Amino acid sequence: MSAEVVRPTARSGVGGALATAMERAGLAPRLARGILVAVMTCIGIVAVIKVVETRLSVLQTVLCLVYLAAVVALQLRYFAWQDEGAGPSRRATLIALAVQGLLAYLPLLQFGRAWVGMPGLFAGSVLLALPAVPAWSLFAVVVVSIAVVQFDMSGSWDDVLYTGISTVLTGLVVYGLCKLATLVGMLSRARAEFARLAIEAERDRVARDLHDILGYQLSAIALKTELAQRLIDARPERARTELDESLGISRDALSEVRGLARGITALSLSNEIRSTHSTLAAAGIDLEVTQDGDLGSVPDDVRTALAVVLREAVTNLLRHSAASSCSLRLTYGPGPVELVMDNDRTDARGPDGEPGRVGGLGNLRQRMADVGGSFEAGPRDDGTFRLRASVP
Repeated sequence: MSAEVVRPTARSGVGGALATAMERAGLAPRLARGILVAVMTCIGIVAVIKVVETRLSVLQTVLCLVYLAAVVALQLRYFAWQDEGAGPSRRATLIALAVQGLLAYLPLLQFGRAWVGMPGLFAGSVLLALPAVPAWSLFAVVVVSIAVVQFDMSGSWDDVLYTGISTVLTGLVVYGLCKLATLVGMLSRARAEFARLAIEAERDRVARDLHDILGYQLSAIALKTELAQRLIDARPERARTELDESLGISRDALSEVRGLARGITALSLSNEIRSTHSTLAAAGIDLEVTQDGDLGSVPDDVRTALAVVLREAVTNLLRHSAASSCSLRLTYGPGPVELVMDNDRTDARGPDGEPGRVGGLGNLRQRMADVGGSFEAGPRDDGTFRLRASVP
């Protein structure tokens, strides 16, 4: 009984790679939010410069800065990443939009040209908070209205054109950056979820491999040591042989577990057949083996899958039946590659005492599905138990 160890592939390092991916999962959203906050801060600084240039009174300047802080706070709180699932309610968002609209227009009556940049933030919020048709319609209304206000204040078409373009650009930049931050957050969460699922799948694979490797070998070791204990007085040489074989099995198990830690362990089907002979003979079970075709023509992954099926079948035979005879038929083509194992005096109750639940059979179905094959097992009308694995 031996194992052919396949060297690690990219998959074998998936745990470390996915752990790194999960560590980095929060970096992109934080960066996107940081950029958004930086842009909002720059817009606020530009507005502050305009306020200073307008030479308002100290009270007006302070009041203007308070209004400005409120506009930016509303922008970041209610519109920056509202699609992340844990954001404010729809009603709260619409109320915030109305308040931001008032803060965008009413201070124009007091601060004049120092405040003409604020409707651009409101225009971006409109695109973020409303459905497409009303959003773009109201966006156009905001641009036109601030252009009209600018013309009323300065009478210069250059100022009107500049204000209109500035409002459009500010609104689109705010909309684009907020959407970008939201999408980056969604992508980051999706990547983290993918990493979590992949790690769980890898853990399941390792658990399945450990079960496939150790389940049979521990059963064989227990069987042979029990037999050696019974024979130690009457037939010490036979007992020594059984103990030597148990030692060999334990060493093989250790080697295979080490191989599993380094990569993927591929079992040898021919070695498993020989091991089945030895193990069932020690258990007093007659085994008849029939092989048709050329084993060398069978792909490596299919041979490994069939070896796992055979190993688990023998484990279940020893644990969950009182069989006295067993037949094993292997067909290697042409046509389907098939393994059929029949035994008598079966107990159809699984390890949990529930009918039809034989330990490890779920693993075998997955093993065969991985190589495009099928698997079935269960009691027959004549009281025997049949296990069949086939690959087209």
